[in-house]
Amino acid sequence: MNKQDFQKSPQLNQPQKNILQVIHDFSAKNMPYYQQDKQFIAVQKGQEVNLLYTATDSVTQQGPTLTAISKYKNWLYVQHKTPEQDSQGWIPSTYVKYLSESENDLFSVELQDLMQFENRILPKFLEESFQLVDSFGKIDGIFRKSASTEEKNQLFSELNSTHSLSQSIIHYYASKQLQLPKLSKDSPLSDILQLADEIQTQTLHVVANLVKQYFNLLPTKLIQQHALSLLLQNQKLPIVERLPKYARILEKNLDFEEFVILRFLLQFLFKMSQFSAKTQMEAEQIGQLFSPNVMDSDVQEIFTFLVVSQPEIEKIYSKWPLPKCSIPTTQVKWKQQFTKVFQGGEGVVLKDFICQDPQMLFARQGNKIQVMNVHKRWVLGKIDDRIGWIPFTCIQINQ
Repeated sequence: MNKQDFQKSPQLNQPQKNILQVIHDFSAKNMPYYQQDKQFIAVQKGQEVNLLYTATDSVTQQGPTLTAISKYKNWLYVQHKTPEQDSQGWIPSTYVKYLSESENDLFSVELQDLMQFENRILPKFLEESFQLVDSFGKIDGIFRKSASTEEKNQLFSELNSTHSLSQSIIHYYASKQLQLPKLSKDSPLSDILQLADEIQTQTLHVVANLVKQYFNLLPTKLIQQHALSLLLQNQKLPIVERLPKYARILEKNLDFEEFVILRFLLQFLFKMSQFSAKTQMEAEQIGQLFSPNVMDSDVQEIFTFLVVSQPEIEKIYSKWPLPKCSIPTTQVKWKQQFTKVFQGGEGVVLKDFICQDPQMLFARQGNKIQVMNVHKRWVLGKIDDRIGWIPFTCIQINQ
């Protein structure tokens, strides 16, 4: 993007969902530096705003101007309407979240919102589901066979409120007067896993179906269209060339949240494929079943190849000295990746942050950044000889 691009106004796209909830107070005074700018809106935590426009780095002469432009939607143009006044202005996307039917729903919410709400790098539902299916789900037709609609709907409803698979299963069995022995409503999954005979086969098929449904209902597909198009372009390459190419495409074109979850999912699916003698489900079949849930494409061979090649892809990532590729093998708190921000240090930019304001820091994904200071949810960083402010959700500090 050249200098002339910064002098134009952003293209404004009307989004499908338009009700947001403010999760942090914001006004011009909350910026790392204060400036009188009517383009910014002043809102408080808990207030609801209407999303009017999103900004992309495709530019046009129409619509309100924006100080910072980014294809990763760093900024949103919103409206806050009260009986006293009707205000509109820009706000960083990290200060709001989409308002769903229940603000703490598990299904149909963005991965980053869920991770931050639960403070986990792998959502609790996915971790528990992977453990349950891995322990007891090596049964014929897992992921393929349909599940009880009644049980699936009830577990779906329970999970939206509890986010806990173990609690949801216990609640369901209790409603059917099928009490699991020696367990209370707050029993952890580890206790349930000891009662394999008490966990009905049908419940395992329900959980496997809910995992697919979870990914299918994500507002943003795990593998988005721009990454998918690049994968398709390289589909005909020999395997020895395709593997590193696919690994690089995923690392470069997936946001941190999607990249992390995709690797956990591939690891789980490949492991399950090793028990095909019991499940009658080869890696290719599992990949075909999950493909439409994780990306919008009729070409199932892409995701199938990722499942089959999971060990080789992980070997490639293990050789790359990138924080984004150093995913822990055990569960850690999601916010842990931000703790070192407040101590200074070096890091890497996770998302492009494009701006024209001289006090903000223009950054590209993959740039190395020196953290110098922190103000609320903003980081003062240095890239080469340039110093400026950038949202801390756009960077990751080296461990």
